[in-house]
Amino acid sequence: MVYKPYGEQPVRVWGLSATTDQQLAGAVMKVGGSVFLWTVIIYLWFKRFAASHATDNTYRRVGDVDDADVPTADATDVPAAALTYDDVEMAFARTVAPHDPAD
Repeated sequence: MVYKPYGEQPVRVWGLSATTDQQLAGAVMKVGGSVFLWTVIIYLWFKRFAASHATDNTYRRVGDVDDADVPTADATDVPAAALTYDDVEMAFARTVAPHDPAD
């Protein structure tokens, strides 16, 4: 018994013993507190990440595009030719595999 005078009351609500009443109250507080705590945590998580998720996961550019980000063939601003599979294969064929120090 946690609170001795509580156990000495002659009239009980719903006919529960003092120990059962305290255990039931503890269970209700545990479940209610957990629901409240996780509700706050989930709300704060979505509030923090939902706004940045929408802007981070878009194909639209925000603001001005730097000249370095625009692919061009030369300084005359002629668009570069499309990269093909064969171009990539030739580039790989010209390169040497890096040496692994573990070998």
